[in-house]
Amino acid sequence: MKTRGLFFYCALFLLTSVNHGIAYAQTDDETTLTVRSDIAGAEVFINGALAGKTPLIVSPAKIGLWKIAVAMNGYYTEERTVRVEKGKETEVLIALRRITGMLKIENLPPNAVVSIQGIPPRSGGEETLIQLPEGPHTVLIRAFGYADVQTDVKITREKETLLKAEMQPAAFEATGFKASKKSFNPGNPGNLGIAAFSFSVSAPGSAALTLESPGGERFELARWDEFGGWDQEAVWDGLNPRTGSLEEGVWTAILSASDGSESRTQIEVDSAVSYPASGFSSGMSAAGPVASGTALPAESKTMQFELSAPAGRIQPGATAALGWRVGSPWTLETGAQAVLNPGEPGEGPSVRAAFSVKGGRPVLKDLRGAFYLRHMMGFGGSGDDGTDGGHAGEIFLRNGLAAGCAADWSKGLFALTADLSGTKGDARGNPMESPFTLSFGAAAAVRIKLFSAAFWLRGETGNLENGASAFTGDGTASFGLTNRLLLPGTNLAINGTIGRMIGATRIDSISASFGFLF
Repeated sequence: MKTRGLFFYCALFLLTSVNHGIAYAQTDDETTLTVRSDIAGAEVFINGALAGKTPLIVSPAKIGLWKIAVAMNGYYTEERTVRVEKGKETEVLIALRRITGMLKIENLPPNAVVSIQGIPPRSGGEETLIQLPEGPHTVLIRAFGYADVQTDVKITREKETLLKAEMQPAAFEATGFKASKKSFNPGNPGNLGIAAFSFSVSAPGSAALTLESPGGERFELARWDEFGGWDQEAVWDGLNPRTGSLEEGVWTAILSASDGSESRTQIEVDSAVSYPASGFSSGMSAAGPVASGTALPAESKTMQFELSAPAGRIQPGATAALGWRVGSPWTLETGAQAVLNPGEPGEGPSVRAAFSVKGGRPVLKDLRGAFYLRHMMGFGGSGDDGTDGGHAGEIFLRNGLAAGCAADWSKGLFALTADLSGTKGDARGNPMESPFTLSFGAAAAVRIKLFSAAFWLRGETGNLENGASAFTGDGTASFGLTNRLLLPGTNLAINGTIGRMIGATRIDSISASFGFLF
């Protein structure tokens, strides 16, 4: 009798401890269960009931066996049985498998390209088999010489869907004829001194590209006897194809196609389109800290990333500048720079921001001039007034609002630059009730094909207010070397500057940058 009673109580205990077939013991505050999936946001079911989405943390968790299911639309549901032990952190990572089917495409031309969103384009032969997620898809099939085919298909799980491509031959036409630039100077280095004409064709055919000079002469630049693809291009060095000489003015490019069509575009060869010989400083084209008298050409742009080390402090930065057409013969250059100084131990990080505007124009045949405004500001650092040296950035230029003028004289491989400016600002760049200083800079540059180098000198007075002497107090002098290399066949420029500033203390600086000129 006692044995039967003991059996009854044991059975009753087991029945009250079972929940949907999963056995539990007591809970423990330090016992946790974490459910993760390789795709976040999947639904988690525990013992058949929705418990949340991955990643899911259950704390405290009951000790015992858990039946876990993870589900997401478009994926197979994955199930696991997990034992949770007392006082332990149990983690379950579940990889979801995509529900897929197969798409079989038949009757494809040998050069066909199949494009479906979410997968890389496929080059097909007569037949192509592609695995796709279950559901609707839009299929685009392109083949040179054929009209495009776009159709919708529905993929069924674990089944094969057949698509027969019925592609029709395309009529020949040439479209989108254009020049890569509105104006350019063949004397500029690398890709800056060439232009390209591009267009697209729909099917095999032929065409000829002819250039008409400002004087009305015509020269054949390129000829295509049989097209084998959609996109076509011809590069021009800007010189007269017959004489090899530079002929300035507006040239007309004429594309004559085999279907009898004719397309035209114009491009100007202009020796006044000139890029600064060196790099950029504080968002402005310059040779080191000496502002260039040449502004960026209209519709040009640059973006560069840099690392500088003034006084041994590594500081990352970035510069962007744009050239604008504001009415012949003026061009406008706008630029900005930001530099971060992580700070020395015990200092907070700081940022220097610089903004500049420069208007430039040719003055004489070999002489260019420019006027500019530049505002340099410092933020952060450990000192309230920035005098602790915590600011990021340019040691050769003073923070504040600067106005100046610059001139470039160039002849052949050589160029000379002169720069005069006045700056008003405190250590953080606030021009109100701040010191006023004058500075003068000069640079001599040489440019050999894709490489240019400039040696520069710059002097800055101390505070000229209250009758102070021009070269006493915090006056400084600096000198250095800046160079730039355009990589062949690209618009990528690599720049480097090394310099020394002499004042109350001597500070050395080195910087390197890379960027693009367009």
